[in-house]
Order: sequence, then C-alpha cells, then structure tokens
Amino acid sequence: MATTIPLEIFEQIVDLIVSGQDIVEDKNLFRTLVACSLTSRLFSYAARKHLFSAIDIDQYAWQFHLQELRPRLRSEQEMSLRVSNFCNLLTDGQTNLGSAIRRLEIYVNHDRTMLHESSNLHNLLNILVQQAHNLNALKIHFRGRSHFPLSWKDVPTQIDRGIRALCRSLPINHLHFSRIVWIPSVIPTISQSPHLKSFSLIDSSFEREKHLSHSKMSFILEGCTDLWGNIPADCKYQIRYSANGAVNVTDIHADLWTPQDFLKIYRNLFNESVYTSVKTCHWIFHIDCVEFFMRKHLDFGTMVALQRLFIEQKPIDPELDGSHDRKTTRNLTSIVSFLYNGPQKSNLEELHLAYGICDHYSGGSTMSDITYECLVELRIDKLMEKFPRIRKVTFRMDIRLIWPQRLDHQKSLSGMHYKVVEDRVRSRILEDMGTNHGPFLPELDIRVHD
Repeated sequence: MATTIPLEIFEQIVDLIVSGQDIVEDKNLFRTLVACSLTSRLFSYAARKHLFSAIDIDQYAWQFHLQELRPRLRSEQEMSLRVSNFCNLLTDGQTNLGSAIRRLEIYVNHDRTMLHESSNLHNLLNILVQQAHNLNALKIHFRGRSHFPLSWKDVPTQIDRGIRALCRSLPINHLHFSRIVWIPSVIPTISQSPHLKSFSLIDSSFEREKHLSHSKMSFILEGCTDLWGNIPADCKYQIRYSANGAVNVTDIHADLWTPQDFLKIYRNLFNESVYTSVKTCHWIFHIDCVEFFMRKHLDFGTMVALQRLFIEQKPIDPELDGSHDRKTTRNLTSIVSFLYNGPQKSNLEELHLAYGICDHYSGGSTMSDITYECLVELRIDKLMEKFPRIRKVTFRMDIRLIWPQRLDHQKSLSGMHYKVVEDRVRSRILEDMGTNHGPFLPELDIRVHD
C-alpha cells in the first residue's frame, strides 16, 4: 500500500529552504520556490505561503523566475486583467492565498495608470481587507519622471478609502511612503492604524496643520506641536501608543538633506510626543551640519527617555565646500558644544559621533590644519558631568581622499599612504585630547579610503 507523506513534512522542507523567512526577498530563493511548486501538489501547497508572502502591484513585470531580469512595462489593459485575475484567486475559497500575504507594495508610475478606475486597484484593496488577515506591511511608491512627487490629494477617493481600511482593519505594523506628499496625518494614529509600530519616508511628507506657518526659519520653535508636519522627508520613526491612544515616538532615524530638514527635526524634538519617550536618535547630515548645531535651545536633559544618540556627518565634495580644515574644526567644536546645552542632567547611555571628510591627498600636509582640542570633552569622565549614566562613547572619522592625477604613477601605493594618514590623524586626536591611553577615552575608529 502506498504511503502518503504528510503535508507538514513538505512544509518543514520548504521552511528549511527559506531559513525561516516570512518574506522571500532573494531572487534565487524565489526561483527555487517556483521549482518546488511545480514538483508536486503538496510541494505547491507548502511553497505557496512563501511565494505569495510579498505582493507587488506594479506595471513593470519583474520576472524573477527567469535568469535575466529585464522589466517589461505592462499596458493598462494587461494590468487591469492581471489585477482582476488576482482578485479572483483571492476570492476562490479553495486557495486561501490571502492568509499568505505579509507585505503589499503598490507602485504608481508617472502616468498614474494605477490610480485609474480600470486598474481595479480599489477592488483589490477591498478584497484584501477581507482576506489578507496576516498583512503587516504596506508600502506605496511613486515613480515620476520629474522631481514632482505624487500628492495624496490626487489619490481617488475609492483607493484612499481602501488604504485606510487596510490600515484600520489588518495587523499592519509598518508603513512606507516613497515620493508622496500631503499624506493624511490621521493615518499614523491609533484610530486609523491601531497596530502601527513604525513608518518610513523617502522624499515624502505628511500634511501640515493649517494654522501653522513654516516659512520663517527664525521662528525656531513655532509649530513644534505639529508632530507629523515636522517629519523630515527621509526618515524612519518607531512609535507606540499610550493607554489613552496618544502617539509616543521611541526611535528616530533621519537623513537630513536641507536646512528645512534641520528645522523640522529640531521642532520635532520639542514635541511632547517625542521628548518624553524617544529612546534612540540617529541623525545623518548630508550637508554642512553647523547650522543645526549652532542652535542653543535644546537641552538633552529634557529628553528624559533618551538612551542612545548617533550623530553622523557625511563627507562633502571638496569642490563644493572648500576650507575643509577650518570647517572641520568649527563643526566638531559646534557638535561637542551642542551636547552640553542646558543645565539638566541627561539619562543618555551611549554616544556615537561620526564625521566624514572628502579631501584631496596632499602628502604630509593632508588635513594638517585640523585641531581636535574640543574632543577632550568626549572623555567619559568629562561627559559624566552632563550625562551621569554614560557608559559608551565612540568617535569615527571617515576620510575619503581623492588621489591627484599628477601622482597617478604612485596610485598602487595609495594603501600605504592612506595608512600613514590614518596613523597621523589618530595620533593628533590623542595628542589634542591630552593623553594616549586611559579608560575614559572614547573608542576611536579612523577610516581612510578612496
């Protein structure tokens, strides 16, 4: 008599193949799952929950089961038919595909075909509300040919309602928006997204409170109560809801590209939903950070939950920003001084500073005019005056050197020259800090590369 292998065995085999991943990202792994699904009916059942774990609604056809990934743009009619067929699969009582979906990504192209009624997107969203009981991540992207993003005001009412219903009815804990503006600020609230734990933005923004003006940089603290209107365009926030439904921000990771981003994140830090609950701040500056750190209003002691602070200055092209040595000295001094603002003690436990420089290699004079006396204030024994709980401090210099054309014949020796620069910078820092050893020194990490 033939023996039937239980479905659970096939599920365990497939789980071993995907190494416990809920969502399959790797293209080769995706192809393997497709092969499994074609092997037998039981293998197909086992592989299905992983194959359908992430659904992309996209006009571009990325055929991951093929060796060559050449996207093909589907026509409006083809897209409509494809979405309709998927809706039929979801409503087929024998497939139970909806429960496999963990992540949904929607891509809107420059012609906005996906927003047309013919796309059937609104119908799909309504079906997912009923079927995708395990959906926990929703991502919406706009691919425009110009610099202008998609405004939520242009999203049809039926699609807007469908998205809100997903957030409200399903266990969605992460939202992501790319190149979308005027996102309704009610979406990241307990009434609309009761399971939300984090959201991320790329070149996107929430709507602003109408009674607030953000036009004058001099009004630094104006509008600090507008939490969502002061979110930087590129960021990731982790949140939790309090017992009364209020939003509490627990983690901020922000890429700051413009002075307007500086103003937004600065105002955010004075919002009660932030300064009473944020535990980790990670700021990455892609332009000169000095304008941010010249401000003196913020006292880290008022951020009562803050435990970890990361400040990172990315290298700036020397052709666009000359006088690197003087600016580096000034910026480092401003950053360190900023840490000591205000009289209140801080509960900070970890401090991580990273400063990037992009400069031309000039032999022994490379970065020779930078002074590091301000870094003595990064000694743990010094910091404990303001941060009595501090236990870890790191300082990293990321030095990108441009090899001059006149020395191209020596480029093969660049590694040796860069090691000389690294050792010299490290020695200068330790010398300016007044010691070469000791338990109170910050951890130094000097990286030199081209």
